[in-house]
Amino acid sequence: MIGAGHNGLVAAGYLAKAGRRVLVLERRDTVGGAAVTEEVFPGFRFSTCADGSGYLCEEVRRDLKPELTTLAVDPIVFAPQPDGSSLSLWRDSERAAAEIAKFSRADAEVYPAFVELMTKIARVIGGLARVEPPNLPNVSLRDILGMRPLAGPVRALGRKHINDLLRVLPMPVADLLDEWFESDVVKGAIAANAVRDITWGPKEGGTAYALLYNWSLADSGLLRSSGVVKGGIGALCDALAAAARGFGAEIQTGARIEDIVTEAGRAVGVKLAGGE
Repeated sequence: MIGAGHNGLVAAGYLAKAGRRVLVLERRDTVGGAAVTEEVFPGFRFSTCADGSGYLCEEVRRDLKPELTTLAVDPIVFAPQPDGSSLSLWRDSERAAAEIAKFSRADAEVYPAFVELMTKIARVIGGLARVEPPNLPNVSLRDILGMRPLAGPVRALGRKHINDLLRVLPMPVADLLDEWFESDVVKGAIAANAVRDITWGPKEGGTAYALLYNWSLADSGLLRSSGVVKGGIGALCDALAAAARGFGAEIQTGARIEDIVTEAGRAVGVKLAGGE
C-alpha cells in the first residue's frame, strides 16, 4: 500500500485480516496523511487538515475494531451571526425547531418534516455507497442480488418520494433549501455541510448530493456528525494503524517512494529513495 492515510490504513486492515501479507509505505514520519493531529503552537494540538468529526462507518468499526473514543457533541451545528445572535441545531428536531423559530416561525414548522425526508433519502445514498455497482450494460443476476442492501432504504422512502430522490440529487443545495426555508441564517447553517471539503459554492449543481452524502455518514443520523474523536482526527488514524498491525500488517514511515516497478505492464513492486 502506498500511503498511510485513513483510506490506506482501512484497506491494509481488511487485506491483512483476509490473510494477505501487507506492507504500508508512508513518506511522512507519521501515519494519517491529511487526517493528522499536529502541534502547531507549543502545547496546542490541532486537526490541521481533516476535521476531528471522525466519520467512520459502522462496518469498519465492527470489522477492524479500532480502539478510539468519540466524544458526543450537541448541538451538532452552532452558527454565530454578525449581529451577535446565534443558531444552534440540536440532535432533537423539536429543540432545533424552537431555535429556528427565533429567525422564522415558518421555517421552524417545516424543519422536522425536512429532517424526516432528507434522512430517508440519505439512507438510500448510504446504501449506494455500500453496494458494488452493476456491470453495465450487461447486468447479471449477481449484480441484481448485490443491490439487496438498497431494498430497505428504498422501501422506507416509499413510492411517493422516489421522485424526490431523483430530483434532489443533481440540485444545487441553495435551490433545495430555498424550497423549504425562508431564513438565510437557517439555510446557511445547513448548506455549510454541503460545501465542506470541496471547492464548490452552494449554487453549484450536485451540492445537494454532497449534503446528503455527508448526512448518510453522520453518526447522528442528521446533516452532521454528533461526535469528535478524542485526541483529534490523528487519533483515528493511530487506531486504524494499530488495528491493521494487529492483523499482521507492517507499516513503515519515512519511506519515500521514487518509482513503481512494472513488468509486462503489471505492477510488481516499488522503489524507495534509498534504493531498496
